[in-house]
Amino acid sequence: MSESELKDLVRQLIASDDLDAALHLLIKHTDNLILRDGIIIQQARYNDIRKARANGVMPHSEISHELNKLRDSLLSHLRTEKMAPPPAPQSYSLKSFEETLALSLTRVKVSGVLLAGYTMEKGLTITEIVQASRLASRKLVVDYINELTIAGLVDKIKEGGKTLLRLNEAGEKMIKKYCAAE
Repeated sequence: MSESELKDLVRQLIASDDLDAALHLLIKHTDNLILRDGIIIQQARYNDIRKARANGVMPHSEISHELNKLRDSLLSHLRTEKMAPPPAPQSYSLKSFEETLALSLTRVKVSGVLLAGYTMEKGLTITEIVQASRLASRKLVVDYINELTIAGLVDKIKEGGKTLLRLNEAGEKMIKKYCAAE
């Protein structure tokens, strides 16, 4: 939908007295935060008018006057401001899908290996994790181990020139929670 089509739609909503939908569209498609805040203020004003009408605390003539001022304000916004059309759908390439799939499978398989080795006293080396997971990409395994380490879910133990990795209690709890393995 182009900007002019979007503005026409908002005008139609205003004309058919669907101010709520018009306000939502304006908020959604206004990129400038200051202008968006102004529209949110108009939305609050509209909600106040609706409450006053529902509670019968404002005369009908005053309600009509306030609604007309609100409509005028919204139309003025349409005349003077740019609106951002909805973003175009992002294309999703096969390569991007493969990378995402490979990382997801790595996380699942390595999590399973680490969970199985949780009861081990010492831990596993990266090579042992790669072999046990039967994954082709050592790099993805290392990347995931680094993510777990940064999150504080894996303990690294230095022993005889080797670095052993072991899930800690928090890591075991989280992986069990999301793998539904207890």
